[in-house]
Amino acid sequence: MSCPRLSADMSKADKVLVVERVIESLGLQPVRDSLVGTVEQRGISGGQRKRVNVGLEMVMEPSVLILDEPTSGLDSASSLLLLRALRREALEGVNISMVVHQPRLFANSSYCCLYAALNSITLRS
Repeated sequence: MSCPRLSADMSKADKVLVVERVIESLGLQPVRDSLVGTVEQRGISGGQRKRVNVGLEMVMEPSVLILDEPTSGLDSASSLLLLRALRREALEGVNISMVVHQPRLFANSSYCCLYAALNSITLRS
């Protein structure tokens, strides 16, 4: 496994643990060995591809994660899966800033914790 985005000082075992944690949190286990795809060759679904892109950033264990419409184009199940993963990241101390044009996703009271985990939130219409 090649993880060029992770520190060269990390052991291979630690790198594998980080990648496995992200794969699991984003629900990508079923496609773990699949081709993402290219213009010419179909690979994983669009929702899975979007979660892979977020996962590439999560693997770096950033202190700040800025996302522009991470749920756009996702079905409701994929959106909730992604938001749960982001909630866990926020509760672990990652500052998350994102634009979401689907406020109904936050109608569930359990996502108040996501709001609370973020230091400040600005809602704009």
